[in-house]
Amino acid sequence: MLRCLFEQLAPGGRLTVFQFAPHNPTRAYMEWFGNWYLLYRDAGQFERLIESAGLSAASVTFGAEPLGVDLYATVTKSLSRQNPPASSPVSP
Repeated sequence: MLRCLFEQLAPGGRLTVFQFAPHNPTRAYMEWFGNWYLLYRDAGQFERLIESAGLSAASVTFGAEPLGVDLYATVTKSLSRQNPPASSPVSP
């Protein structure tokens, strides 16, 4: 899914992906009351997940909010080098 979203970016476009860490203090509340069960990953697992997407031509930065519960990765697609159009022969 990450690769598919990345491919939709324009050159220079950015995609930010979030992940909850396992030590989420509101996990019980989210699961009991919200019936919201998530896949939790620590920072290392999250980084490996992003790397496994095989996003060539991408720059990735990782971060987290102050408690380290909400992890994020910002993926930036590199600017493509566009070749100038080939000049057409001039007819005499």
